[in-house]
Amino acid sequence: MVDGRVSITTVPPGRWELLLHSGKSAVTRVAVTAPGDQGRVRLLPGGTLRFAVAELADVLAARLVLSGPDGKPFIHPLQLHHAPGERTLSKGRTVLSYLAPGVWSFTVVHPDGRTWSGSAAVTPGSTTEASLSPAR
Repeated sequence: MVDGRVSITTVPPGRWELLLHSGKSAVTRVAVTAPGDQGRVRLLPGGTLRFAVAELADVLAARLVLSGPDGKPFIHPLQLHHAPGERTLSKGRTVLSYLAPGVWSFTVVHPDGRTWSGSAAVTPGSTTEASLSPAR
């Protein structure tokens, strides 16, 4: 990267989705076509969601499924070892940063199948406590 500019020259022709992130910015998705013309992308500040489910305090790992304001699963370019949109709550807790501003939806799944769900508004540069309710 030079002067905030990136050139990707070794991509085969076709349609691609780039995941961009720098510093404290939100992860940003950009659809591109190769070969193609130059474009500009503005990286906005990200926000943070903090999850805590008291009923899972003794559970080593529960699955968190998360989708963003665009309805797409959360993907971070430095955490591609996770399935798209999925993270793990360890002992009922986790924190996710670099989220785009807007309303995020989420579901937590206990290993025994019980679920909790909710949504929360993420604002740039701030931390929001995720509120989850048991599924009925």
